[in-house]
Amino acid sequence: MANQNLSNQLIEMIERVSKAESESAARNDLLKSLLSMFKMDQSALYEKVDSTYGCRLAVDRSGAIMKATTSAFGSVTLLDQAFMSMEPLYRNFSNTTSSIPKSIKEDSLRQIVILPLSRNPSTAIFLGSRMESDSSITTEALEQFKIAARAAWLAINHFRTAENLQKAERELQTIRTTRKSLTTGDTGMIKILDEVARVSGFNVSLLLLGESGVGKEEIARWAHEKSGRKGAFVPVNCATLSESLLESELFGFRKGAFTGANQNREGLFRAAEGGTLFLDEIGEIPIGLQAKLLRALQERKVRPVGSDEEINVDVRIISATHQDLGEKVQQGQFRADLFYRLQEFIIRIPALRERLVDIELLAEQFLIQATSEMSLPEKKFTPDCLKKMVDYSWPGNIRELKSACRMAAILSRNPEIFAEDLRLQVLNSAAPASFNGKLAKKDFVESPRGQSLKEMARDYERKIVRDLLAQGKSQVEAAAVLEISVRTLHRILSEEESENLSVQL
Repeated sequence: MANQNLSNQLIEMIERVSKAESESAARNDLLKSLLSMFKMDQSALYEKVDSTYGCRLAVDRSGAIMKATTSAFGSVTLLDQAFMSMEPLYRNFSNTTSSIPKSIKEDSLRQIVILPLSRNPSTAIFLGSRMESDSSITTEALEQFKIAARAAWLAINHFRTAENLQKAERELQTIRTTRKSLTTGDTGMIKILDEVARVSGFNVSLLLLGESGVGKEEIARWAHEKSGRKGAFVPVNCATLSESLLESELFGFRKGAFTGANQNREGLFRAAEGGTLFLDEIGEIPIGLQAKLLRALQERKVRPVGSDEEINVDVRIISATHQDLGEKVQQGQFRADLFYRLQEFIIRIPALRERLVDIELLAEQFLIQATSEMSLPEKKFTPDCLKKMVDYSWPGNIRELKSACRMAAILSRNPEIFAEDLRLQVLNSAAPASFNGKLAKKDFVESPRGQSLKEMARDYERKIVRDLLAQGKSQVEAAAVLEISVRTLHRILSEEESENLSVQL
């Protein structure tokens, strides 16, 4: 074939591969084009993985995909030779019967061409023909084929990169759809979610560490969903119950076990059978109950209060705390053996102020959610408002951000939400990095006009109610939005009227 004609065909091949709709279509176009230009019977794409060659795609002279790609016609010996030099390899066996590799002879091939494409991973195109030929392909033509094939392979890799990015985006969208508050663009948080996903399928205890409001329960729920366990996800906050109540909640009780035990109750361990029991604020569990919890975790058995019978349970444990359990162990407030039993795999969740990229992502998501739930017009944050959010320390983390977005949606009377629409006046924006959920006096800003915190809260309530009514909502609708009773709303309004009357008198 004339050099100019060959060059034109090779350029057309590269353009055709570049314009393909997908990576698989591009690979197919590349093999068919080379097969046609070389006038051979079959072509295949080989890749070497763990010292073994695998045929990823093979097509015949008609362009049809060959089914038996695993037993295609490539010669390992000749492939290895080509990869040693990374140069095209051409062999014409038409006029010889010696030194023909066994696989080539068994497939009756008379000519072969190998075009190495990349060394990592080792990838090459193998072409073969059963037709006898006295003419040979020139070295110059082979060099042109090599350059064109590698250029086409670069185009195919662009498809692969784009498809991988699309796949990653689809996976992220799945996370966003499943757990709204798990939306993240922070590389550290993405790594954490990946680790949680990888360990979720194994029956190991997870311990989630992080400040209040960072989303520990959401991550625990997501871990349960990724685990494939068929039972329920059952959460319990260990800080809200006394020792006796927590014991009966966890392990259940028998009728007559104590005053008020009028019937049997199975308990949360049995309610989570085949699923996940989430022990939130595990650091608050009373020391007297810790031994019983440890036994339940080790023996996979529970004994209801007032019963001598032990019941087998199949429960996966995920626990969480904002406290330093190691310090509590040293102080004798938490059992060391229980601590080590719970911390088979530890996940430390960063505070929202350490994930600045997520503040805008979550804020916009929460705003859309709030306007939809409360039937408000669509709104958006101004750049100044977003900057105020990023500059704020968010000691209450995601929980506080969600509440702030919800209130901003209510208070703003415009399509845009300005910085002054955010109500962040209670906590100082310079909250310490070691914030642990307990507020010191210095964490509060000075109240205007010498108001007490109670007076500031009342003013805040009244402004929210007034703004909702000013937007045309009825008192019933306003009460529903604020999730309070109409009677409470009347009390807020009547207090304002009473104070106004006092001022006039």
